[in-house]
Amino acid sequence: MSRPPGGWIFELLARPYEILVFQRAWREHARRMLDRLPPREGRPRLVLDAGCGPGVSALAMLVGAPDDRFVGLDVSRQMLARAAARRRAEGVAPERLPLLRGDVTRLPLAAACCDGVTGHSFLYLVSDQQRALTEIRRVLRPGGRLVLLEPAAGPRLLPVLRSLRHGARFAASMACWRVVSGRIGQFTAERLHETVAAAGFARVSVEPTLDGLGLLAVAES
Repeated sequence: MSRPPGGWIFELLARPYEILVFQRAWREHARRMLDRLPPREGRPRLVLDAGCGPGVSALAMLVGAPDDRFVGLDVSRQMLARAAARRRAEGVAPERLPLLRGDVTRLPLAAACCDGVTGHSFLYLVSDQQRALTEIRRVLRPGGRLVLLEPAAGPRLLPVLRSLRHGARFAASMACWRVVSGRIGQFTAERLHETVAAAGFARVSVEPTLDGLGLLAVAES
């Protein structure tokens, strides 16, 4: 099972990372990904949260859409352990949010089984992005949607300072995100659009978010 560049850091720092990102502003932003998913068609949606980490985005979306079904997937054992602990702490039954250890380039899911796939800051960590996106497209139903939030390229000191209005912890998480993504890889809007479209997705849109620190990409299978 392949790891992202510097993946050992996520094993070592899973608990500190959880403390940094489990906060109201981060969760509220993660919950907004629900607005970009396809509408329900008389049944619960099945949504895969790829690179779920300690579960912040998956749990936030579950609160916002309690009738839907979510699955969290991550390559890191420690991140999944933190997600399971947080799931227990929030009183969420395991069957409401199954957690899978797996590689996004070889998803342990059947073809065309998901209505949506979300990823809160994970694609930039994947070494073979095209293979990952092709695999995500495989598990999406026709008309299913991919929703990604990725770090935007370029210096963004002023937006980090503006994020202080959400609290010091949120600003600290944004600053760490800038440092880590700056070393591993960030996206321009054009490159993120091209990367998603090259995997065969349609109706790709990319817009700035998080005061210009991030990019939100939405696409259909």
